[in-house]
Amino acid sequence: MDAILKFEVTNQQIKRTDDFLPVHASKDYLKAHFDFLTDEWDGLTRTAIFESHRQAYEVILDFNDDCMVPWEVLTEPGSLYVSVYAGSLITVNTAKVFVARSGYTGDAVNGQEPTPTTYEQVIGYLDEVKETAVSAAESATASAEKAAELAALLEHIDGGSFTDWQKEG
Repeated sequence: MDAILKFEVTNQQIKRTDDFLPVHASKDYLKAHFDFLTDEWDGLTRTAIFESHRQAYEVILDFNDDCMVPWEVLTEPGSLYVSVYAGSLITVNTAKVFVARSGYTGDAVNGQEPTPTTYEQVIGYLDEVKETAVSAAESATASAEKAAELAALLEHIDGGSFTDWQKEG
């Protein structure tokens, strides 16, 4: 069983659909997945909200409607509340998740990097898109160069004999 909290969103109602028991003091382990069952959510950037001990953290969902659960909401056992919003402001109620006490006794979270802010997440996604665009442009340039070479080859074949062209090269 994967360490994934699963939720269904219908209009403005969220419901947890898994039975995974998360444990406090975990970091970079627990994920969340959201299934949006009604069409008002289509085409919108969706953001999950995780709240624990009166502190909320927002995480932008990826293209599969997945995200990592911020480690900050797992620092203590107890209740965790999950919600989501999108668009000019479609909101839902909250789903409660119980977080069990860990057997880990070390200082699991002090000194850890905080979960990136929504702004930092957007900048990270834009950087990824930029890298993809640059890579695609480089690939297109290489393909264009190869096409030019093949066009020159065809010109030699049409204008003379292939054997003569091979001797020239």
